[in-house]
Amino acid sequence: MWLQSSYIRGFPQQRFIAVILIIFLFGLLFWPFGCVHQSSLPPEPALPEDLISQAYVRVAILPVHNRSSAPAPLDKINQLLNDLVQGPGIIPVEASALEAFMARNRLRYLGGINPYTAERIKEEAGAEAVLITSLDLYNDHSPSKIALTSRLVSVIGWPRIIWTNKVAMAASDTRGLFNLSLVNNPDDLKRQALKALFEPLSFSQLSTEARVKRLRKQIRFGPKTRYFSPLQSPKEQYTIAVLPFYNNCERKYAGDIIGDLFVKELADIPEFEVIEPGVIRELMLSLRIIMEDGLSLSNAGMIFGKLDADLIISGRVLDFQDYQSAFGRPLVDFSVLVIERQSQQVIWTSKSYNHGEEGVFFFDYGKIRTAHTLASAMVLQIVDSIAKRILP
Repeated sequence: MWLQSSYIRGFPQQRFIAVILIIFLFGLLFWPFGCVHQSSLPPEPALPEDLISQAYVRVAILPVHNRSSAPAPLDKINQLLNDLVQGPGIIPVEASALEAFMARNRLRYLGGINPYTAERIKEEAGAEAVLITSLDLYNDHSPSKIALTSRLVSVIGWPRIIWTNKVAMAASDTRGLFNLSLVNNPDDLKRQALKALFEPLSFSQLSTEARVKRLRKQIRFGPKTRYFSPLQSPKEQYTIAVLPFYNNCERKYAGDIIGDLFVKELADIPEFEVIEPGVIRELMLSLRIIMEDGLSLSNAGMIFGKLDADLIISGRVLDFQDYQSAFGRPLVDFSVLVIERQSQQVIWTSKSYNHGEEGVFFFDYGKIRTAHTLASAMVLQIVDSIAKRILP
């Protein structure tokens, strides 16, 4: 052994340096090359007033809404969903009662809930809240990937978002030395993702400290350009309507995914009340609003006239790509538009585009491997910038 040479034995200082060097090299070899991009840290409780006094809440767990643009084992995911959705005071509505309700009311759209359906599911199925979950990405080819968003909506009175979360995982996020930590089984990845999605299910919002940590970690994904017009009369509380983003890329449902990410990040701020997307969808259908090239000011005026909203957020998605092989990078490109009710004017516009490898220099450490995680980081920076400018 070279450590036992006469040269090293003769010089204690060199022997000490050699030992330190070996420890450093072993540390590099066994340091993980990536990290699982989970959606949030354990949150602080923030129950809505209409559910605080109850010992339990009856939750209708809707089947998963597939917007991944790929075939997926929805039966297995739904079974895992029902097995993992647990929390203090949560009682799921019986599957037979929920299936009978969906058949009787011909419920087809599972990505949101409108006031009429909320009233019916409360009266007929005995639900007090509805869990809405969307599968945003599914790839069972190596390396497998999955992304989901979920929110709990109260159906006591007007539909109201109680809790929301999202998660995106790639099997290669935690590959480790010689790929020893690689998740080779897609079923294992599904279970890990759903467990991460619903572990903080306690009718709560993300704590301020957790948001600050996420913002600092993902500051490299801020918008490339931005414009803000100060509000004439700032408020302490804002009601916000997030419209589906106009999809101008090949990825189907990309506009809905970006919109739901805005809903999640806005809902984590106590000063923002976010309108349930299902309510907005129903309103746009009733008003026959078709955003052929994005949201117009005239359409925004019609929506303001029907909803008690202070702000409308919409935009356009130009690119939303996930790579399928072991090598590549995601691409996300979108713009954002915020319109204020009082002035009927645009108060914020921004342009964001990233590829997930910004600031990555060493063994892919910090690389983002899904478009969902990348878009979430970009949306977080935009929401934080808007909040800092409009909240006192």
